Amino acid sequence: ILAYMYSALDQQDRHRNISFGRWYSASILKDKFELLKNKVEDTYCGVIYDKKHPKIDIIEEAFLSFTFDKLDSVEETAEPYLFEEDESE
Repeated sequence: ILAYMYSALDQQDRHRNISFGRWYSASILKDKFELLKNKVEDTYCGVIYDKKHPKIDIIEEAFLSFTFDKLDSVEETAEPYLFEEDESE
């Protein structure tokens, strides 16, 4: 799963959102990956995930119902996930 947000610092976020959508629609990635776009408050964002992902329903619901208010409560309760280094290296 790839999640992204466009910066609005230079007021080009809407244009980036449109350009990325056009690029995705013209690419072969659309055959294998799903793109969901959304605007949360004033922020354009999206997720790209495999069309065969086993948790599609959860991904879509979580992304489409996301608000920045929920982010505050998630950060307070979520345990950080730490990647363990591969011992064979």
